[in-house]
Amino acid sequence: MLTGFSKPSAGQILWNGHDATESGVFHQYKLQLNWLSLKDVIKEKFTVLDNVQWFEILEGKQGDSMPSIELMGLEDWLEG
Repeated sequence: MLTGFSKPSAGQILWNGHDATESGVFHQYKLQLNWLSLKDVIKEKFTVLDNVQWFEILEGKQGDSMPSIELMGLEDWLEG
């Protein structure tokens, strides 16, 4: 439910005091949401930048990937 793959059948999910299931609130919530899959999701043929951007596209978060790359300390791995 927290990733938006399903909706609660009862009750509410509050984010910063707002109902996270409302579209505008959910969009803002999702921009700040990160999740970890239990499956190996790194594409070996992709560069680090391609992998980060791939998931941005899937999540509708296309934008500047560098803050995420810097946060993870992966700047030195951008080339290949």
